[in-house]
Parts: sequence; C-alpha cells; structure tokens
Amino acid sequence: MAREELKFAADANAAIERNIPRGAWMVLFVIVTLLVVFGLWAAIAQVDQITRGQGRVISSRNTQVVESLEPGIVAEIRVAEGDLVEKGQILIKIDDTESNSRLGELRRQKAALVAELARLSAQADGADAFEIPEDSDAIALPFYQDQVAVFLADRQNLHEQLLLRRRQLQQREQSLLEAHATAKKNADGLVLAEKEFSLNQELHKRKAIPEIEMLRMERQVVSLRGDVEIWKTTRERLLAEIEEAKTQIDVDRASFLADVHRRISKASSDLAIVEQALLEAENKVGRTEMRSPVDGVINRLSVSSLGEVVQAGASIVEIVPIDDKLQIEARISPQDIAFIRPGLPAKIRISAYDYTKYGTLSGVVDRIGADTLTNENRETFYRIIVNTESGGDVQSDRGIKIIPGMTALVEVKTGERSILEYLMKPVLKIRDMAFRDPR
Repeated sequence: MAREELKFAADANAAIERNIPRGAWMVLFVIVTLLVVFGLWAAIAQVDQITRGQGRVISSRNTQVVESLEPGIVAEIRVAEGDLVEKGQILIKIDDTESNSRLGELRRQKAALVAELARLSAQADGADAFEIPEDSDAIALPFYQDQVAVFLADRQNLHEQLLLRRRQLQQREQSLLEAHATAKKNADGLVLAEKEFSLNQELHKRKAIPEIEMLRMERQVVSLRGDVEIWKTTRERLLAEIEEAKTQIDVDRASFLADVHRRISKASSDLAIVEQALLEAENKVGRTEMRSPVDGVINRLSVSSLGEVVQAGASIVEIVPIDDKLQIEARISPQDIAFIRPGLPAKIRISAYDYTKYGTLSGVVDRIGADTLTNENRETFYRIIVNTESGGDVQSDRGIKIIPGMTALVEVKTGERSILEYLMKPVLKIRDMAFRDPR
C-alpha cells in the first residue's frame, strides 16, 4: 500500500511541474535573488544619522546698545527697525544748539589765530608780502584778509619809522661835514693868525704897531684856538650821535622782530588752548550724533518721532552685529541630545532661501547647553550653538545675505548606520514591547 502511495505522490508532483510554466520559475528565481541582494546591500550600505532642530541665526558678538551721551531733543531719525547699517553710520542726531554755537565760535577763533600766526611767521622771515593761501575755506578767508591788511600796515609803520631814523642819521652826518668844514677853516685861520701875531710882535717892540692892535690879534688867535678845541668836542659828539642813529635803526628792527616773536609765542599758546577746547567741543557735538559702532541690523529703536526729549545715558538703539562669523542657535529635543557633542558637523538650511536653489551652510557644533530650557509653549529643549564655516554668504555671487534673526533648520550628523538597522528598528521596538501589557 505504501508503495502505491509513493507512486501516486510522484505522479502528482510530476503533473504539477508539467502544469507550471518555465517563466514563472524564472520570475521566482529573480525575486529571490533580488531579495538576497537587497538584504546584503541593506546590511552593508551606510546612511547618516541626523538629528534635526529648529534654530535662528545669531551673531557671534553680543548685541550692541547705542546710548545718548548728551541730553537733548531728537532732531533727526535716519534709520528704522530692521534696517542694515554700517559702522560709523549716523543713526540719530540730537539737537544741541548751544554746543553747535560754541563749536562755531571756537572754529572761528582757531581760524583767526592760524591766520595771525601765518602773518607773524611771514614778518619774522622778513617777507615782502603776505598772500592768502589758496586752500583757505569760507571761515578762514575773512581772517586772512584782515591779516593781509595788518601786514601792510605794520610794514608801512616800520618803513616810516626806519625812514625817520635814516633822516636823523643823514642830518647828523651833514652836521658833522659842516662842522668839519668850519673846523678846517678855523684851523687854517689859526695858522695865519698865529703867524701874523708872531710877525707883528717885532714891530710892536719897535713901537711900530700900537698895543691895541696887538691885543686884537692876540684875541683873534685865542678865539681861533678855542674854536679848534670846540671842534674836537663837537666832532666826538657828532660821531656819537651818528653811531646812536645807526644803532637806533638796528634797535627798531630788532624791537619789531622781538614784538613779532612775542606775538607768535602768545598766539601759539592761545591756539593750543583753543584747539583743546575745540576738540572737547567737537567731541561734545559728535556725541549728539549717534553712530553705529558695528555693521549690523537695527533690532530696536526707542524713539519714534522728532522732538522727543532724551536723557544722557538713555538706551536709544539696539543693533545686532553682522560679521564674517555667524552662528546658529538651535533647539534640540532631549530625546535626541544624547549623541550630540561639540565638533560634530552640521548642515544649515536657511528658511528664507530655497536650499535646492541657493544651497546650504556648513557648520560645526560649538557648544551644548548644560541643562534643558522650557519655552512659552512648555516645550523642553536643549540649546546648542553651531558655528558656520562659510560665513554669511550663500552663493554670494547672487548677492544673498544672511542676517541675524533668520530662522533655519539645523541637521547635525551624529553618526552612521546601515539601512538594515534602520528598517529593523521598528521591528525590534515591537519585539521589545510585545507581550508586556499587564492585562
């Protein structure tokens, strides 16, 4: 009986094999082969393990607060919240009429002293003319014109004074010449008078000439001798007066130059004082111009209309800096934080730009919060900071800029795993959780 059953089974299998097409066997073989190949590939192929978190762009530097250093009234508001500003750009101007008036007065004082010093320097150098510099501005020009007039007046006064001294010198020299001629005449007359007196003495002894005539001749000799002696004294006096006149000319020149140098010293001292006061006034006026300390974005503006009163030390503008090193502040769920550590690579997708068109930013995890934080929705998260490696440009040739405040999706690569592990993970979870219900 068993032998007949075996024969029947063999005949049945043969009938089945004859009824199944050959193509079906080939399909079955291909399917089995593909399943085996897929299983091997899934066990070998590796994919990245990614932890995602929402974040926003922040600056690597702290937010800058611009304060009003001087009290006053808002005169100009040149920016609005959200505006991009450059370092040194004027944001707000405070009206300070008194300081501006003081600054203008000091600038005029400086221009006057600079012009005076230029004129005095020309006089000290003995210049024949004083010209207005070509680069004189509107403030300095009137003062240079005044100094040109002073230069001409001083030169004329000195010229007239020296001319008077030269005339006095010429008069004394002329007096000396006249006195010398008179003295020569007297000297020649004395020689003749003495000779005449000597010759007439013999005649007087012989009573040929009366006594009175001899007295007259003697008186003439004495008079001429006196005139000769007077000439000697007069000559010394006139020579001394000539030297005095020459010296007085030099004294007048020296006195003029001494007065010029004294004025230079005083003007230089006054200029130093004015420049110091001007620097302080410029700083004070400059403090009424609130300028951006960094390149950045206006985050908050405390004033909104002209005429508002601000106090010294009041915070007026808040600026978020923009620099070459932007950072991303991301929120990571506590269940995903275990494998995140500093130094892990990350990809950042800026929400404002289509990453398929503009690309992504590369970054590195810089630091991780020490504890969880809770937001207004009572969601718990860890705060991580990611440093960008490609700066603030995504495809900078298109002019795309990234600024603080933009939202982003951060993908941190925490490791790798095979596709098979990925596919088996739900199965393993079900296996671990199965048949554990207490009911």
